[in-house]
Amino acid sequence: MTSADMKFIPADPSNLNKKNEAVIEYKPDFQTFPDGYNQDGDYTLRITARDKAGNESGKYDYEKQFRIINRKAVSDLFNYPNPFSRSTRFVFTLTGYELPTYYSIRIMSVSGKIVREITQDELGPLRIGKQISKYVWDGTDQYGDQLANGVYLYKFIVKDQDKKDYEKFVESNSTSQYFDGQCGKLVIIR
Repeated sequence: MTSADMKFIPADPSNLNKKNEAVIEYKPDFQTFPDGYNQDGDYTLRITARDKAGNESGKYDYEKQFRIINRKAVSDLFNYPNPFSRSTRFVFTLTGYELPTYYSIRIMSVSGKIVREITQDELGPLRIGKQISKYVWDGTDQYGDQLANGVYLYKFIVKDQDKKDYEKFVESNSTSQYFDGQCGKLVIIR
């Protein structure tokens, strides 16, 4: 198996704490080419494997369906659970072939006053695709004080290296119905 897009990592038989599994990393380049050809679309990856003796790895092929979207876009961010009493996380989809250089989540009162800004250092590194944040917000303000019960607004700010905002990405089963313009609503109930 030789390909610039593919890397084979054999199983490590000396490590008794792990399963005896090999790993294949496949990282094709799906960016738009200069001639205008665009590789965006829905794909299916099918894997069939055999060992050196020709034995099949299983009765069925492994299949994984995925979608490639090269434009820089972000879906509506929403928090889960919502409403919440102790903590919540944030869920969104990030598309494109480059990670944003700036991102933050602003939590605001219904009057628009920023009560908490969750920075990219707190959120941690992002990845392309669907994700739920590792960061868990506990419903406190900038000073660590608990916010009162009620409705708050939030906005996800995402910018590329040219300081341009990411587009809004809308899927057919979108959460856009829960957003007023660019802001979502969350509820704290303690």
